Amino acid sequence: MYNKIVYNDSYGSDKTMEEFNFDNVGKWLNTTEQQFHIIKALYKLESKTAETMPKDIGREYTRLYGKIIQKPNLFTILRALMDKNLIQKDSRSNYRIRFDGLRQALGKHREQIEREGEEFRNAYSKTEDYFRRNMPRSDRPMVDYYEHKDLYTEMVKSIKNSGTVNTVSNFPSIAYTYNIASATDRLGYIQTLWDLCFREKKLEVNYLTTLDMDYLFNQAMRSLEEPKQAFKECEIVLKQLSNQLEAQKRLHIKVVEEQKGMDYCIPAKERPMEFYLFIKDEHKETLGGIRIKSPETASQAEDMFKSGFNYAEDLNEKTIQKASRKLKHEYGTLR
Repeated sequence: MYNKIVYNDSYGSDKTMEEFNFDNVGKWLNTTEQQFHIIKALYKLESKTAETMPKDIGREYTRLYGKIIQKPNLFTILRALMDKNLIQKDSRSNYRIRFDGLRQALGKHREQIEREGEEFRNAYSKTEDYFRRNMPRSDRPMVDYYEHKDLYTEMVKSIKNSGTVNTVSNFPSIAYTYNIASATDRLGYIQTLWDLCFREKKLEVNYLTTLDMDYLFNQAMRSLEEPKQAFKECEIVLKQLSNQLEAQKRLHIKVVEEQKGMDYCIPAKERPMEFYLFIKDEHKETLGGIRIKSPETASQAEDMFKSGFNYAEDLNEKTIQKASRKLKHEYGTLR
């Protein structure tokens, strides 16, 4: 249901607009959760034709979300939203939503989704065509696509029936903290790895990774949003990774400088029967993935993994310290 309200823009003219649920579009604006909450607090104030100075926005944020936002953080977020062309400030220091900016941001996201959808459809079609041409009918793989959440749900099912998991990734998610695991919708998946590898000691986990610090920091920002806290969370992850390598004999991690091709995961009991390919956006965020069920194809993927794994460098304390220095160099100043 839409409700008509009167909106007074920064130039003093009245406009009639429709109130709607921003929750349906917030994830498409390329903002953090806290930035989106500030937009919504500002929108609520404007809908009541109230003052929208920073102090007013801060009070409304507290009213809506039950927590206080520090003044420096609020001004940082307001500047970031102005840079994104999503809000503007008038001569009286009242902030206003720029609905033209919202429309432009949504338009860009729509174009991105359409491009990614077309790329996926082309890749999916070519994959199917290849298998149809080169496989005997009885050996043709079954190919299923899953959105992000369903992908990890299916992987958990596969891992629970496996003795080994071979994974190519930007960073070993088995070392994620609870905060990052939850924010990236991988908590169930990571808890399964912890339980089977660390507690029950019946699963061997092998990672081939670039140990990408930028990727890790972006994952932490999804959870904590504030750079200082995200930096600290990354330090905890690296410490946790070091402890896991020292204590867990069923975890093996090797590092390469550059990983070519897609990230993938191969669960196997005695021999692999299936494997998962991850589909990512330009920010390396997982959008979803493909499960390919085929013993022959899965075995070929496993051979490819072992080839890279056997010649890669073992992750050790020296490598972790190098990664820590890079993290501090890139993001330590945010403290």
